Amino acid sequence: MMIGEKVGDYSGKVKLQVTPLSGGESVERELVVKGRVRAAISFAGRSLNSEKGLDLGLIRRGKEFKRSLIVRVRDETGHRMDVLDVKPKSLRATLETTKVPGAYRLTLVVPADSQVEMFDREEQHGYVQVGDPENQAFHNWLPLYGAIVNPATIISIAELYRSETILKFKNRC
Repeated sequence: MMIGEKVGDYSGKVKLQVTPLSGGESVERELVVKGRVRAAISFAGRSLNSEKGLDLGLIRRGKEFKRSLIVRVRDETGHRMDVLDVKPKSLRATLETTKVPGAYRLTLVVPADSQVEMFDREEQHGYVQVGDPENQAFHNWLPLYGAIVNPATIISIAELYRSETILKFKNRC
């Protein structure tokens, strides 16, 4: 997002003073203006929450994990786009152009040899930042939530969920 650009709803008043070309008295009018400023760089994809970010879920360690989404650039000044930063550092991110002008494919990869890592809390989440490396003011970032866990952990969580569900069902009968 560019510095100084406020994203979101706006409203205000505009005063216009119009003088007819043929001469005559000027007329002054006040107009109410409402609208929405969209981010110059935005993200789109499945499992993407516009307020929270991207939930990657539980990622099984030992198997490569890959997720792609679209980055849209609403700016026609020819910015060069790239991945500027990513957290956790075990995550790899690449940005590729597509056939659609202003649209890029952002691919996030968690390598199979990644270590166990939690980034699933509001105060401890990951992120990917994209923008123009030559213009620090032109960027945006996407929060990432997930956890890289051992396969046994996923099975344990699934078994726990199943046992709690069975107990709830038995208690209803």
